[in-house]
Amino acid sequence: MINSAILKRGNTGIAPWLKIVIYFSLLAGLFFSLNNLFHQLLENSGLSINLINEAKYSSKAYVAFFLHQLILPGIVVAGSWLSWKLLYADQPWKSVGLPLSRQAALDFTKGFALSLLMVLAVFGIEWAFGWLSIGRFAWEARTAQQIVYSVYITALNWLMMAVLEEVVTRGFLFQALKDQLNTLAAILLTCIFSTIIYMASTDLDYVTPIVVLSIFLISALFSFARLYSRGLWMPVGLHFSWYFLAFNIFGLAGVPCSQAILFETQVPGPMLFAGIRATSFGPMGGLVCLAVIGLTLGAFAYRHLHFFQSKNSSTNEQ
Repeated sequence: MINSAILKRGNTGIAPWLKIVIYFSLLAGLFFSLNNLFHQLLENSGLSINLINEAKYSSKAYVAFFLHQLILPGIVVAGSWLSWKLLYADQPWKSVGLPLSRQAALDFTKGFALSLLMVLAVFGIEWAFGWLSIGRFAWEARTAQQIVYSVYITALNWLMMAVLEEVVTRGFLFQALKDQLNTLAAILLTCIFSTIIYMASTDLDYVTPIVVLSIFLISALFSFARLYSRGLWMPVGLHFSWYFLAFNIFGLAGVPCSQAILFETQVPGPMLFAGIRATSFGPMGGLVCLAVIGLTLGAFAYRHLHFFQSKNSSTNEQ
C-alpha cells in the first residue's frame, strides 16, 4: 500500500513537500551536469569570461559576459519549466508568473519605480542628517566608457540574480508551499529561505539582528508584490533595482569615485542608523533602511488584504 503521507489528490498524485524535493533535486542535477559544460563551451569558442578584464570595452567582452551570466538563470528557468510540466500538469506554465507581455513590462517598471522611491527615501534621510556625504561625480574621475561598462556589468549581474531567486522562491517554491499549507505560511517559509540563502553568500561577521530583519522584510515585500501583481515581473523589478540602485547608483554602502556610476559617497553616520558601510549588507544594517522597508511592506500588505476583502464582499453580495 502506498503511504498516504506521500500521495495527495491531484494530477500527479505527489504530495507538495515531495514536489519540492524533486524540484531541487532536478535543479541540482541540471546545474552539476550543465553549468561547467556551458561555461567550457563558451571558453572554447573564444568567449572567455576573462575578456571582461582582458579586453575591456570591446563588443566581444560585452557578449562574453552576457552569455556567461545567462547560464545559471537559464538552467534555473529551464529546470523550473521542466519541473512544472512534470509536477503541475494541470496548470499552465504561465501560472509561475513569467509571461512575456506588455503587462509584464509594466509590472517590472512598477517594481523598479517603487525601489527607486525607497532608495531615494533612505538616501534623503541619511543625507539630511549628515550620515551620508556626496563627493565627486563619477565623470570627474572616470570616462564615459568606464561608467557605461560598470552599469552594464553591475546591472546585468543583479538582474540575472533577481530572475534566478524569484523563479525559485516566489515562483515554484511559493506555489508548492501554498498548495500544501496556505498563503501566509508560504510567504513566511520562502522569506526564511531567502534570508538564509542571502546570509550564506555573504560575510557572517557583519550579521546583526537588524540585518536579518531587513533581509526578511525585503523578501516579504517581494512576496507581496508577487501576490499583488499575480506574477514575478514586479518582484523581479523590485529585487533587481533595490540592490542595483542602493549599492551601485546611490552608494548607500559607500562607493569610491574609481567605482562610482553616479557619484562617490561616504557613510560616516552611526551604523545603527545608516547601516554597515563597505559590506554587502550596507544600508540594510541600519534602522533607517529597516523603517523604509517596513513601511513599504505594511502599505503593500494593507493593499493586498483590502483588495481581497473587497473581492470577497462583492462575491458574498452576489
